[in-house]
Amino acid sequence: VPLDKDLVRQLRAVGSAHGASVVATMLTGFAELVRRATGQDDLVIGLAAAGQSFHGQGQLVGHCVNLLPLRLQMSGADSFVDALTATRGQLLDAYDHQGVSFGTLLQELALAREGDRPPLVSIVFNVDVRDDDIDHTGLRVDYETLVRQAETFELFINVVDDGTSMLLEASYRTALYSEHQI
Repeated sequence: VPLDKDLVRQLRAVGSAHGASVVATMLTGFAELVRRATGQDDLVIGLAAAGQSFHGQGQLVGHCVNLLPLRLQMSGADSFVDALTATRGQLLDAYDHQGVSFGTLLQELALAREGDRPPLVSIVFNVDVRDDDIDHTGLRVDYETLVRQAETFELFINVVDDGTSMLLEASYRTALYSEHQI
């Protein structure tokens, strides 16, 4: 679903005016939507972060993304700006601890596993920033979304941001949701 360009400009302006990134701004909006849909003020949403450090692993090739579980408490927010400020703080704290992998976190917490759902987070949010201005020295880069054939999480929302427009992509467990619910 493409977002209206005027809405995208407004979202960027609100985030910028309050020192928040596009990720924090969009995550806040999504968390508010989840809060309204579920009636729950205390949410845990997974965020994909590509900040894992692999020093000394020069031979490693792969998609080294860490899943950061963010606990967002939306009940204390009187306005979107209050929620944005709180989310921004939670996000910065999570980035400070992103060196701890999701697997390590699960081991340390020793959570009982349920076979029909992933541990800690059931909803994942991601922002793909596509920047044509990055110099790839002799390489041409084409971006293409790969349609997920199966979903591990109950709901996965991906925001594709090309700097001027945004596209929302949703992948979900069809046993739980229908296209009309998303």
